[in-house]
Amino acid sequence: MGKTLAEQKRYYIQQQKEYCIRQQQRADRQRSDALKAKLRKNDDESKFLTKLINCIKDTSDNVIKIKQMHSLIESKTDIFKNLMQKDSSNSVSKVMYAVDAIAIECGGVELSREFEKEVSEHCGISALVNDWD
Repeated sequence: MGKTLAEQKRYYIQQQKEYCIRQQQRADRQRSDALKAKLRKNDDESKFLTKLINCIKDTSDNVIKIKQMHSLIESKTDIFKNLMQKDSSNSVSKVMYAVDAIAIECGGVELSREFEKEVSEHCGISALVNDWD
């Protein structure tokens, strides 16, 4: 005897959830790999990125993190803009996503919001939105 309609529905919903989780994990790995590749280079961008990540991770006080992040970005605006610009497919920078994920992990939504404000201030609000059309 076959599965009931309710069992089939639960099965397909579970399959969809698992698929979404796998897609999110794949996207997270790609962002992490992009960040690691950028950090392996020994250039001004990787040094700036290392400093930015360190100022996000170093202290537990979000106010200090925000001030450090702001002053670092203000001192190296051109490098910051270059790192945060969209890729060739007009998708949001994987590096920006990865740094934002670190900001959420280390300082919560408040720090992430401040980071996104910096991105929108220096790169425009469109830098935060995928533009695939």
